Amino acid sequence: MRRRLSPRRGFAALVLLGGALTVAPPAQAADGCANAAFRSGAGARLPDCRAWEQVSPVEKDGNDVVNSGTIASVAGGDRVYFNAAGAFAGAESVLYDTAYLGSRGGDWSTRGTDPGLTPTGLLVKATLGLSEDGTHAVVVTSNALAAGAIEGGSNLYLRDLTQPASYRLIAATATRAMYEDLTGFGGQGNYIGGTADLSAIAFQTTTPLLADAPVGVRSLYLWHDGRLSLASRLPDGSAADMSYDGNSPSRRQHRLSDDGTRLWFRFDRTLYQYVEGEGTTLITRSHRAGDDPARAVQIDGDVVASRDGRTLWFLGLQPLTDDSQLSGIYRWSAGDDSLAAVGGDGAAALIDVSADGRLAWIGARSSLTPDSGGPADFDARLYLLDTQSGEIRYVARFSREIGGVDTYRFSPDGRRVAFVSFSPVTGVDNADAACREPGYPGADGFCGNVFTWDAGRPEEPVRCLSCGPPGMAHAGPSATFGRPVTFFDGRGSRAVTDDGRVWFDSPDRLVPADTNSVGDVYEYTPGSGLSLLTSGTSGEPAGFGDVSEDGRDVFFVTAERLVPQDADVLADLYTARVGGGIAGQQVAPRQAGGGCGGDACRPAPTVVPDSSPVPGSELFALPAQAPLPRLTVARPSASALRAAGTSGRLVLPLRVSAAGTVRATLQGRIGGTPQRIAARASGKAGAAGTVRLTLRLSAAARRQLRRTHRLRLRLTVTSTTGAPAYRTTLTFTSKKGGSR
Repeated sequence: MRRRLSPRRGFAALVLLGGALTVAPPAQAADGCANAAFRSGAGARLPDCRAWEQVSPVEKDGNDVVNSGTIASVAGGDRVYFNAAGAFAGAESVLYDTAYLGSRGGDWSTRGTDPGLTPTGLLVKATLGLSEDGTHAVVVTSNALAAGAIEGGSNLYLRDLTQPASYRLIAATATRAMYEDLTGFGGQGNYIGGTADLSAIAFQTTTPLLADAPVGVRSLYLWHDGRLSLASRLPDGSAADMSYDGNSPSRRQHRLSDDGTRLWFRFDRTLYQYVEGEGTTLITRSHRAGDDPARAVQIDGDVVASRDGRTLWFLGLQPLTDDSQLSGIYRWSAGDDSLAAVGGDGAAALIDVSADGRLAWIGARSSLTPDSGGPADFDARLYLLDTQSGEIRYVARFSREIGGVDTYRFSPDGRRVAFVSFSPVTGVDNADAACREPGYPGADGFCGNVFTWDAGRPEEPVRCLSCGPPGMAHAGPSATFGRPVTFFDGRGSRAVTDDGRVWFDSPDRLVPADTNSVGDVYEYTPGSGLSLLTSGTSGEPAGFGDVSEDGRDVFFVTAERLVPQDADVLADLYTARVGGGIAGQQVAPRQAGGGCGGDACRPAPTVVPDSSPVPGSELFALPAQAPLPRLTVARPSASALRAAGTSGRLVLPLRVSAAGTVRATLQGRIGGTPQRIAARASGKAGAAGTVRLTLRLSAAARRQLRRTHRLRLRLTVTSTTGAPAYRTTLTFTSKKGGSR
C-alpha cells in the first residue's frame, strides 16, 4: 500500500556563495555533526544532526506562507508543495491560497504551480494534485493553454513543471461548471486523486464529458494516458449520482490503483469497482448460502485498498459470509471475486490496514476483548486486529471522542500508530480552561494530546507524548499533527516512521529548552524522548506541516527568523533537515547599494545553547513555574469577515489573563502601497477577562474592497501583560467575493 523511501542524502562538500567557493564544515565537528557550522544557538540542540533551512523565498512581496494550507513532502523531501496568502516568486496567479513547489538543489528554489486565472477568477484553488516526484501537477483554469482548450470555460490540464509553460489537456467544457466543481467554488472540491506519476487521475463533475454521460447528476470519471471513461455507470446500466455517496473529496484513503486501471467508489452505501475496459462490478453483496448474489448490501465507513487495487477491506453492517455473525471487517479479492470475514465482529469503524494486509486498525463502541471494559460501557475504543489469526488487541479507550479517524497517523509499515485524543487515555487529567479548540467546540475545556503505541511491543502501554509532567500548566489549545488536518492527493500529513519516531506541534512547554507559550514542533524518538525542532524561545508560533518518507526532512511554518537570510516578520516554510544547512542562507540580505535596510538590519536572534540532553516528557519534572501571561483571540468567522467587508467594522473579542492594555492593527497592500495601516484599535482591561475591540476600516481600505471585493490584511494583537503577540491573516470580502 505504501512506497519505501529513498536513502538519506549526504552533506554537500562544497557550496557557492556570492560567486566565491566556500568550503563546507569539517567532516567531524565538536558536536559530532559534519554540519556543525549551521547548528548555532538554539539550532545546536536539534537532534539527528539536523539544521534549519528556509524553504520559502526571502522575497515574498508581503505574503505569508499559509500554515492552515496543505504542506506535502514529495521526492523524498527534496521537493515540497505548500500554499501562500498571495503571489510571490513569479507566480502566475494571485489567489488567497497560491500554490508553490519548493525544490532543493544547492539552495531552495520556488516556483508557482497554479496556472493564470482570468481577472474575474475568484476561486482559491487551482492546483489539484502533484506527482510523487514533484515534476507534474493537475491544474484547472478558465484560460485556454493548449490545443482543444476553451477560453473562458473549464480546462483541466496535466502540467509539466520541468518546463516554463507545458500543458496537456485532460478535459475542456464551454461552461465554468466543471471549473467550479473541481476547485470547490460551490462546496467541496471533486478531484479524487491520481497515480504516482499522474498518468491517471479520477475526478467528479456535474458536467457531462462523454456522449453517454448522464445530465444533471455528478459523475465519476477516470482519465488514463489520454483516455477518458465514465466510471460511475452501475452494472445494470444506470447512472449513479455521486453527489451524496460518501466519496468525500478529502480522500483519506486512495481510490485509484497504482497502474491507473482500477477505481473504486461508494454509491448508496454500497461498494463498487470500475476496471478500465471491463466496466463496474458490485463488491458488497452477500456470499451466504441461499442469499441473492445480485442484491447490494450496504456498508459503513472508509474502504482501504491495496496499492494494486486487487484487494479491498471494508466494514460490513451485517453477516456477509457463512462464518460471520455480526458486523465486522471483510476482505474482498478481485482475482476470484471472493469475500472473507477477517474478524472484528462488533467493530464500528475500519481505520487503516497495514501494507501487507496483516494488521487492521479498527474502532468499536462495544467491548471486543476482556481488558477493554464492560459490555454496558459505550466509550469508543481502538483495537488492532490480526487478519490472519483473528486475534484482537485492545489499544486505547476514548471517553471523549472528538476528531474522528482523521486524527490517526500510521507508520508506512502500518505497525505503529500516533493519534490525537481529547480523552485522558493514559489517566493524566487533561481538563484545563485554557484549552478551547477552534473547530471542536465539544472539546472546550479539555486539552488534546498526542499518544503513540507500537504493535511490535504490545506489552508496552500507550504513551502520551504531549501530556508533560504532572501539574504542568497548559498554554492551550492542544497538540496536533498540524492544524487543520489537511489532505492532498489521497493522504494526510505524515507524522510517524517505521522506527517509531513521531512529530507534532504543541503550545505547551514539554522540555526545559521550551520557554515560550506558543506552538513549537517536537520530535519523539523511542528510548530518547522528546526533542525540540524549533527554538522554543520565540513569541512566534510554529505549526507542523509534513515529514519526508524517511523522516530526514521535517517541514513546518513559522514567522521566527531561524536563518540569517530570513529578515522579515512574515511566516515562512522551513525544514529541519538531517545533515542540513545551506551556506548561502547564513548571510543576511543586503540592499543593492551594499547596506542593509529595514528588517534586514535586524540581527538574527542569538540563544545560548543548552548542552544538556533533552529528555522525554515522561522522564523528568519541570520546576514550579508561574503561569505565563495569556492573550487569546477569537479568530473571526467567514461570515463575520463578509459582514465587516460590507459595514467596514469588525468587532474582535479577546481574552487576557491579567490587567493591561491591548492593541490591534490591520495592515496590508492598499492602493499599491504594501503594509499600509487599514485599522487600529486599543482597549484596557482592569483585570483578567474579555475585551472587545472595534476595528474600523480606513476609507482607502473600504474603497479597495468596493473595487476588488476582496482585501487581505495582516492582524496583529499585542498586550502590555507580556503575553506573546497574536498574528494571523484575514481576508475581508464584499458581496461578490468569497471568504477564507
